[in-house]
Amino acid sequence: METPNARFRSRFITVGPFVSLLSVQRLAGIFRLSLAGLMLLGSPFIGRADSVKKVLFFDDEDVLYRSGTKRLLHPLTKYSGTVIANTESNRALIRGSYERWESQVGFCSAVYDPSAPTNLTNDYVNKRFKIWYQAYANSKSWDKAYWSVVCLAVSDDGLTWIKPGINSPGLGIVNFNNDLCTLGSTTNIGGTNYYKSGANYFPIVETSGTLCRMSPPYLVTTGTGSHSINTAGTNYGNNIVLIGSGGYGDRFTVSVVRDTNDADTNRRYKMLYYDFSNTNASLVAPYTNGNHSPTAPSEPTGGGMQAAFSSDGVHWTKYTAPAAPGYPGPAVLSQGSYGDSGLSLPIAATNTLKPATNEIYKPAAGSSAWWKLNYTMSDGFDMFYNPPKTNGTNVTAGQFEVYGKMWVDGPAPLEWMTATGTSLGQKTWKHALGRSTSTNFTDWTTPELLLTTDERDPTTVEFHTSPVFCLDGMYLSLNELWSHPTDGTPDSIDIELMSSRDARHWTRFRKEDYGGVEILPRLDASEDNSSDFDTGSIFTNSDPIVVGDTDGVAGDNPSIPENSVRFYYGAYGNGTGTYSHGTGVGMAWIKQDRMVGLSAISPSGTAVGSPLVGQVTLKANTFTSGTGTLRINATVASGGELNVELLDPKGYRVPSYTKADSNTITPSTTGVTGDPLNYAVTWGSGTSAKTTIPAGNYLIRLYVKNAEIFSCSIRP
Repeated sequence: METPNARFRSRFITVGPFVSLLSVQRLAGIFRLSLAGLMLLGSPFIGRADSVKKVLFFDDEDVLYRSGTKRLLHPLTKYSGTVIANTESNRALIRGSYERWESQVGFCSAVYDPSAPTNLTNDYVNKRFKIWYQAYANSKSWDKAYWSVVCLAVSDDGLTWIKPGINSPGLGIVNFNNDLCTLGSTTNIGGTNYYKSGANYFPIVETSGTLCRMSPPYLVTTGTGSHSINTAGTNYGNNIVLIGSGGYGDRFTVSVVRDTNDADTNRRYKMLYYDFSNTNASLVAPYTNGNHSPTAPSEPTGGGMQAAFSSDGVHWTKYTAPAAPGYPGPAVLSQGSYGDSGLSLPIAATNTLKPATNEIYKPAAGSSAWWKLNYTMSDGFDMFYNPPKTNGTNVTAGQFEVYGKMWVDGPAPLEWMTATGTSLGQKTWKHALGRSTSTNFTDWTTPELLLTTDERDPTTVEFHTSPVFCLDGMYLSLNELWSHPTDGTPDSIDIELMSSRDARHWTRFRKEDYGGVEILPRLDASEDNSSDFDTGSIFTNSDPIVVGDTDGVAGDNPSIPENSVRFYYGAYGNGTGTYSHGTGVGMAWIKQDRMVGLSAISPSGTAVGSPLVGQVTLKANTFTSGTGTLRINATVASGGELNVELLDPKGYRVPSYTKADSNTITPSTTGVTGDPLNYAVTWGSGTSAKTTIPAGNYLIRLYVKNAEIFSCSIRP
């Protein structure tokens, strides 16, 4: 099993002894002990290979009581460097419309392999960072299979990115059929028609009306004016690694994990995406033989969640699920659907199943709405691997988990009915948060509904997709809130942080509860008119990457602190239904554990400028080794202090471990002024110094003065 260095916590997963989403050093359980009579006990030490329990303050699960404090939400910091090798700029790591097949760039998924070597020239397979992203060409491609493709970008440090085939040798995988020419502009050489582009002559392999398609290998002009075969004939000049099926709708979304322990090395990388099957074309990837019909099927067949596998993350093979009886074409892992306004679900007892599919309701004869299924996953979802959990002697197996769009039906919002002149009682469909799981990646549970918008949300708001990930025992989501204004302004997608202990009961960090603070705000176009790629809609994923020092040189990149969490995201400069705006992939970061904290507040009745003083008492934790330790992630402002003391289970102070004995954390304590990410708590000095905690059950009390605490790491 791979064991990354402590400074490199990556998005690994392994089946068997799995390395987790954020590495073996960051596994944490989600089970909680809540037996009657044990109200003082905190959550058990579970799930981490190093036996360290991380207490986070997204909720008060581990807090016995607190006073003089408030919970604060801190936004991610967007990276603002110019970081693409071919000069794409303005904060977008990857810029839409830069390549022919990238009219729009949206969904993305990232993996970090800290064991990979650095600075490998032209080695796009073994780079430390890989991003797969959705590139949308739409009708720029005359072959529908190429309308929405998956592209690859790679990097040594996660900041400067290379597109294989664009600014390095090509992948030689997919021939993007947008290399179009007109028959009148071709050149005949030796009886073969070629399209001339600079010094290159591309052979014409397919024609449609006045259009033609070119394909390598191609000819080059020599110094004498003759032509010879280019030796780099397999370089297709693009970074596409997966295309669609060419079915009814478009191939959408992309979510990838790297699995280091799968017995089948050809499944080292695993991808999920949404697509429709095409009965006229094989799903074996990549499809390159040019037999797609330019006209898609008139009705959807087999839309849903599909998988692909790869040994290196570059060369992918689509998985063909076993077909159900009477099912047209290859089946899907989980059947999906689209919803629409003005349609109601069929009545199960009186409606028949659509012929040939044997499973889809058709509400009325001649209706095109037969494929709108309730409580199914739609075309946006993200997945991660949740490793095994241990709670005492109970071990829960690890599993892959998918979270994303699920369709629910309900009454249309009044604003929508007013704007469209629709009568009361009109039905509509909205997105909610759904979940499906698998232990083997090919057999998935029936999706279950977890969360919907509520009475505090405007009726014109729904979830778009809700990527979920695990971080030190917490389920977290950068949930997408999709707003549909009725005043003619474009729709938009904002990001809202959510947290959960069990993935079923969620706390939403609404901006109105936190002074307008958003975890990942859209850019106001008025702030930066030259950078419009994330002013309209943001698309998150399940791929946070915890990164230490990426190149072995400590502190050489002051713009992103070491031991930070990076979130790569896709974005549009406008709403989701238009193509005349900037798009791209960006990155935002935050120091480890710093999204939510508990801060001291001013006591009631005190004068302005008085110290902010608070107190947080954690539930009892059991220390067993006799050499336990406590570390704290906190910020301490000027004039601030942070002290810690231990109490016995009855609330009495433990001798030698009181507040008076505590070595105070101040802004200058660690040399990193006011910002200790991992401060070791000690008591006393000299021969009486206490650097470890004796065996026993203790409440931990933190005294916070002009300070904020983010996490406590407890080693029993």
